[in-house]
Amino acid sequence: TREQFNQFIAVVDDPTYHALFTLMFYTGRRKGELFALTPQDVKAKSIKINKSLTRKTRSDSSYEITSTKAEKSQNIPVCKVVQDEIASFEGLSPFYFGGDKPLASTTVERKFKAYTAQAGLPQIRIHDLRHSFVSMLIHLGANLMVVADLIGDTVEQVMKTYGHLYQEDKLNILSKID
Repeated sequence: TREQFNQFIAVVDDPTYHALFTLMFYTGRRKGELFALTPQDVKAKSIKINKSLTRKTRSDSSYEITSTKAEKSQNIPVCKVVQDEIASFEGLSPFYFGGDKPLASTTVERKFKAYTAQAGLPQIRIHDLRHSFVSMLIHLGANLMVVADLIGDTVEQVMKTYGHLYQEDKLNILSKID
């Protein structure tokens, strides 16, 4: 939930991880998409998502920059929380998160797990931040086309993955039929 995320982010004392986890939660973007960001991709009110970083390479390199999973290029608008985070975080170069080389996925996972424990929260996967973002948007009444566009997915995939959410919303809408 947003409350749990606020509890979590309050203990994140490293500016890089604070910015990364905030962007993960409030954009719903995949880890690889954020790992591949450059300073040129990040604007005051939007982020260009047009690539992803993968560790599964066909070469001797430890990573490759590829197209996004959905093979889309998007300039996504960001909420005020992300705008404030971007304004307070001085991104690195060439990788916005990491500098000369992208952050190591295992290090990010380890940090996430440690901060989650420090915040007194149950362990979740980093990818669950994406699910939390989508759940929050659906709970707030967002149109599924908007949700799909913001996370770079299809409406069909959003419905398949997130259609079971928020029993209270279902009951609330049914109570309005009377």
